[in-house]
Amino acid sequence: MNLQQKKTIINYTKQIIYRTKKILKKLSKFIIWIIWDFSGIRFVWQKIRPPIDKATNKRQPATFLLWIVSIYLVLFGITSQIYENRVDIIENRTGAILVQLFAPVDTFQFKNALSRISTVKNMSCPVKPNIFKPQSIFNSLFKNGRHEETVALLEEATMNFKGNFNNVNLSGADFRNVYLENADFQDSNLEYADFQDANLKHADFRNANLSSANFQDTDDTDDNNLQYAIFQGANLSNANFQDADLFDADFQNAFCKNTNFKIEQLSKVKTLYNTELDPELMKQMKKKYPHLFEKPTEINSNKVSEKTKL
Repeated sequence: MNLQQKKTIINYTKQIIYRTKKILKKLSKFIIWIIWDFSGIRFVWQKIRPPIDKATNKRQPATFLLWIVSIYLVLFGITSQIYENRVDIIENRTGAILVQLFAPVDTFQFKNALSRISTVKNMSCPVKPNIFKPQSIFNSLFKNGRHEETVALLEEATMNFKGNFNNVNLSGADFRNVYLENADFQDSNLEYADFQDANLKHADFRNANLSSANFQDTDDTDDNNLQYAIFQGANLSNANFQDADLFDADFQNAFCKNTNFKIEQLSKVKTLYNTELDPELMKQMKKKYPHLFEKPTEINSNKVSEKTKL
């Protein structure tokens, strides 16, 4: 390659570099213009530092603070409206449930009300915005929770009816997440009833039909869901007690064939005297915890009954 050819290549390379720089400069200006104008940065900056008025050659007062306050008030209004609309829906459904709960407990209306309690309790609701707490407005836009006033109202309503659950037909009833501590279900038909995550501490299920009932505890909170419960003489065939807390529960004379138990659960119960368990489970329990199959003394039985009345 001679000297002339080298010069030609160098000049050509310089032209390419020059043109590339020129294109990149124009492109960068275009990108900056897009970001500055279309992102709203120019508008915000002009609120902070207004341009000089050509007629008076003076800069107008900054309106940034007023603009921010206006946006804040608008956001508060929007979040308040969304919150109120959602609360109205929840309260209307709660009202309908409360009306149905006054029907006799073995009617379709009462059962329908029970089946809807869990759904309404767990309806999502935005966080209530507070004009004096900016964080609450942000949370109201992006976070949902439960309407705790409704939750408390429904729990109180179900507590008022707990003494009326004995000797009625509540087959397939939905008691999920319902507060039923000290509830009386004696002699009731609760076949296929769903008590998942319900608080049933001290509940009385003596002689109840609980075939295929669901007592599963999936809630991480410590609600002591079946502690001290009484299942004396109850039919618990095919019932599900997965992860349920059975501390000091009374299973005397209960029928528990094909029931979903674990050994560690049953090890904490009050008594398994005359309880019918699956043969293999019975064998393991009698080997590890023979005292549970001993006849309970009358004093101990009375203590369990008294706990239920608390």
